[in-house]
Amino acid sequence: AVRSVDLAVQDVEAAKAFFTRAWHLQPVADEGGIAYFRASGACFHVLSLRASSGNGPALVRVTLEAASRSDVAALHDRVCALGQPTDGAPRVLHDPGGGFGFGFRDPEGRNFAVVCDVGDHRDDAAAADRPTKISHVNLNCRDNDKSFALLSALGFKLSDQTRQFRFIRCNTDHHSLVLGFNDNANLNHIAFEMPD
Repeated sequence: AVRSVDLAVQDVEAAKAFFTRAWHLQPVADEGGIAYFRASGACFHVLSLRASSGNGPALVRVTLEAASRSDVAALHDRVCALGQPTDGAPRVLHDPGGGFGFGFRDPEGRNFAVVCDVGDHRDDAAAADRPTKISHVNLNCRDNDKSFALLSALGFKLSDQTRQFRFIRCNTDHHSLVLGFNDNANLNHIAFEMPD
């Protein structure tokens, strides 16, 4: 599944206000200049915000969930076999929520992480005016075929394709990621899932 998205923004306070007031995400941690927010589902956080070091907002990372440490290790081996750079071997993570995992870059330079064993929440009842989780992340791709090939090698399956988008899945949802045919490799959008 897609667990969370990490964003860098120019005005952190304005972004915090937007995601708490408009989307009703709840703050769960604030550490090292990074603010973490949860939806109503079990995931420790679905969004983090930090100050941008560049001229504008940016996608920092998309975090994917694996079922077990052995799955994380197997995915790390696949990423390495495909020649993609990682941030090291799978390990215990010390960010808020903890867990076990590793990070890697895709062929277009985007950061991903694969994690398991995160300290998720038990109070995961749906609320009418709050997202339950991230439904999908839509990524623009300069080289859609390369991005799709890597994610396919990691177990994603094609659900649908149009002239503009590839919709890919890694669980029973119709899609978890969308790869757009575009002239840049930026974030297109994040979609939250609502209870109804």
